[in-house]
Order: sequence, then C-alpha cells, then structure tokens
Amino acid sequence: MRHTFTFLLALCLGTAAAWADGYRSLIVTFQDGTTSQINLTDGMQTKFTTTQVRFVDGATRVTFDKTTIASWRFDKSVGIQSVQGSAVAPTLTGRTVRLSAVPAGTTVRVVTADGRTIVSETVAGNYEISLQGQPAGTYIIGIGQQAFKIHIK
Repeated sequence: MRHTFTFLLALCLGTAAAWADGYRSLIVTFQDGTTSQINLTDGMQTKFTTTQVRFVDGATRVTFDKTTIASWRFDKSVGIQSVQGSAVAPTLTGRTVRLSAVPAGTTVRVVTADGRTIVSETVAGNYEISLQGQPAGTYIIGIGQQAFKIHIK
C-alpha cells in the first residue's frame, strides 16, 4: 500500500506542471490536521526518497516525511511573500503575541518556518496568541495582508 501511495504521489507531483497550469501553490494537509503551503515556481523540482518528498527551488528546500501527509491540493493563492510594517503590529512578550486594534473580520495566521499553519482565526480588536508548547524558532504572523517575522527563544 505504501509503495502504491508513493508511486501515485510521485506520478502526480512529478507531472504537476503539465496539469497545474494557473495554480500558484500546493497545499499539503498532514495527518495531525496542520497544513503547509508551498509556492510553485518555474524552476521548482520535486524529489522523492524512500521516506521523504522534497521541493527544491535554488537554495530553498522544503522536506516532508511522506508518512505524515494526509492529502494535498493545488491552489490559486500564494503564501506570504514578504514581511512589511503595519499599524497593527504584533508585540511579543515571552511566548505570547499580542495584537491591538485589529479591524473586524481580519484573518490572523501563525506559520512555522517550514510553512505549517498552526493558527488561523478571524478576529477583531485586541487579540492574544499563546505559543506555549511550540518549539523555539522563527514564526511568521500574518495579519490580513501584512506579515511579521518573530523569533521565539
């Protein structure tokens, strides 16, 4: 069964450029319910090993354990492309991110350095995100169309 899944995944992803025209990203859903969005580029290569699937575009490499993937789909959206300033800037105290005066209906996302979305909520006003239990590292906080990079020690 595992070999069949690997073959089908390799066949589909390996020929993605041929039938994914117009799509801008690949969204991978994992067994634990988290997701990762990979922005597609013309030079991107997909590589498979016995246990991993790897997306390579120059110096950028994203690797997943194949056994953790539940499903995947192509999407026309693009993940966070740049980090910018905003009137709604997050403040970090310990492992708590605080937002003030968030406009009603704004989507707030927290994304790990490897592209996994760990928080995605629509909020308004003052909002706190606890990153207790998350490993140290770099995270991207998406607030509507703005993005901010934070580092948790």
